[in-house]
Amino acid sequence: MRPPEPPWLLYGWAGLLIDWISYKKIKDQLVPKGLTKRRFLGFNTLSGHYFGCYRPTETTTFSKPFHEFGYIPCIAGHGRSKGYVLSRMAVDFEDALEGGRRHWRILKVEGSFEEFGEYGLRVSGDQGRLKVSVEFKKLFSLGYWETPFCFLNRVGEAVYRYNVTYHGELFFCRAPRQGLNPNGWVFPLLFDRCWITLHAPILLDAPSKP
Repeated sequence: MRPPEPPWLLYGWAGLLIDWISYKKIKDQLVPKGLTKRRFLGFNTLSGHYFGCYRPTETTTFSKPFHEFGYIPCIAGHGRSKGYVLSRMAVDFEDALEGGRRHWRILKVEGSFEEFGEYGLRVSGDQGRLKVSVEFKKLFSLGYWETPFCFLNRVGEAVYRYNVTYHGELFFCRAPRQGLNPNGWVFPLLFDRCWITLHAPILLDAPSKP
């Protein structure tokens, strides 16, 4: 059975460990060929890790709860487009795994997730190379946000752009963690009671025909 077509609508909480990192510390091999590193405020860029814990409702795309983990090495650009790059992603739901590959061309891997506390996740996978944990502990609310994030992805000679929109209450947090080694200033953020829309990708640059 094929996964549903985008847009996908998810509900739950999403934790972000945003790493404000020196532009020079981004390894070139983490940036797909044909994309360029882009700055965020001076000589820095944004890196980070993503944790998602989703629950089904009457209007969500899936009727099964599942989890995701992703690593974002930097902001990148292609022509006039700018967005985040996903280096790797783990998920524990087959439809989300296959849908990510089919619709957004993201090479997701199977992961094992264990919830703990109110907003904590332990993640393992990738034949033992992935083993991390984090628990988001709310400090104060930053209000209700409806925020689109743009991503860029390259597969072969094709470049895609897609948006992910978060709509929920945003909290600044403490975030005790293991297995994660940030290289800059870390800002732990939590979108709680959040609606997440994954929009269909747009082809920016198609391979030329021979």
